[in-house]
Amino acid sequence: MSEQSTKDVQVKGTKRDGVFDEYDHKIHRMGRIGTFVSLITWFLPAIGITLIYKVHLNWGQILAATIAVVSAFGLQGFFQPFTFFPMLGAGGTYLSFIFGNVPQQRLPCATSCQEIMGVDMGTKEGDIVATIAVGISSLVSVAVCTLGMVAVTIIYPVISNPVLSPGFGNIIPALFGYMFVTVFLGSPKVAALPSILCLIMLAVFGIPFASKNSMYLNLFFMGTAVVWAYYLFKKGKIKSGGRL
Repeated sequence: MSEQSTKDVQVKGTKRDGVFDEYDHKIHRMGRIGTFVSLITWFLPAIGITLIYKVHLNWGQILAATIAVVSAFGLQGFFQPFTFFPMLGAGGTYLSFIFGNVPQQRLPCATSCQEIMGVDMGTKEGDIVATIAVGISSLVSVAVCTLGMVAVTIIYPVISNPVLSPGFGNIIPALFGYMFVTVFLGSPKVAALPSILCLIMLAVFGIPFASKNSMYLNLFFMGTAVVWAYYLFKKGKIKSGGRL
């Protein structure tokens, strides 16, 4: 490559990095503002009912209920953003945890769109695709929930039908099965070791153990995948991004 061509590539790379740096800055600023506003709006119904109907708050019961919720979901709430961030990116993570249903809707939608667009997770392009996908998914969810509230009397008999109810009960396993296959096929060498260890763990300890300790096991297998990917990268078995 000539000296002029090298300079052109460097200039283009600098411009590209500058654009993404500005994008990241705006995403984090808007994400923090959106998260703060959403936290306030969550408490508005309770505050409104208290002020309008003069309801006396029992702070002892509120504290006990808060401790129970934090004990049950505190670790999950703390670690989930770190778990899903590599796949969702900054913008997708902010939107996902504002609108909720991260494993069930936001994450599958983001990974599907990344696969369709041919971009890798953890890249700038992948972050942008995930942000758009999660945003559209959130709008669709709001529209569907609104429609569901209006037409609940019509929809409920269909959902509660004994023939269809087993299917609705297996939506989450089906989604995660699809996501596993997508990630595995995208980088089989990296996914092989954590997958084998997971199968061995299920065979030895059983599904109840895995369900009870899912958060800790997720962290363990994430760490295993990172260390294994780093080892393969150093050995020249994979390229950057986990591709073969």
